[in-house]
Amino acid sequence: MEVLIIYSIAFITALSGAMMPGPLLTVVIAQSAKKGIVSTILLMTGHSLLELILVLGLWFGLGGILKIPWVMGSVAAAGSLVLLWMGYGMIKDSSSAALDTHVDESSQIKQKWHNNPIIAGMVISLSNPYWLIWWATIGLTLFAALSHNVLQVIAAFYLGHISGDIIWYLAVGGAVATGRKFIDQRVYGMIIKICGVILILLAALFIYLTVSGRLWTIKMDMTSLQQKIESVNPVK
Repeated sequence: MEVLIIYSIAFITALSGAMMPGPLLTVVIAQSAKKGIVSTILLMTGHSLLELILVLGLWFGLGGILKIPWVMGSVAAAGSLVLLWMGYGMIKDSSSAALDTHVDESSQIKQKWHNNPIIAGMVISLSNPYWLIWWATIGLTLFAALSHNVLQVIAAFYLGHISGDIIWYLAVGGAVATGRKFIDQRVYGMIIKICGVILILLAALFIYLTVSGRLWTIKMDMTSLQQKIESVNPVK
């Protein structure tokens, strides 16, 4: 019963975070419109692998490192550059982008990041400093508060968390992939261009938060979450 509660808490908090607009959602929309639901599955595979590595890292004490300001700043700065590059590439290719899922072996598109969606899922997730902040605050708090039975907690927490992500992104990717049959080529190009602009705007936001020093002063509401944690693992 306790494992189910832990799973539910992780699922709800993950779903609430996944539903917020961000780089991964933007790329899921763009890639689902081009390649269908398979691209979403592969993106989520990469995202899931990255979060598994992070959860194991928290088990071995990575949490303290994630809270160091210069670590957050470095991740945000590097991530912003990656998002700028991705956004620029989307905008540049939007006029010639095709809905055809077949890509010729000699095509230059074959060389780009979005042709290895598993790696892309990891890079895109890591490029979002809000992802790091979530894990350094809410994720770390949940993990620490429920870690009295380590193996069960890791399994329930990770599976609950990743289930929330997967359900939301597959729902979005499936909706876009289904609708792509009715998308005109010009409309598709516009979708890609808008996604590119969004990535650039997100990169600009992350750069601003880093340069201004506001990135590590972001506070998250933990009240209701703390109550749920205490109901599972009451303070004695």
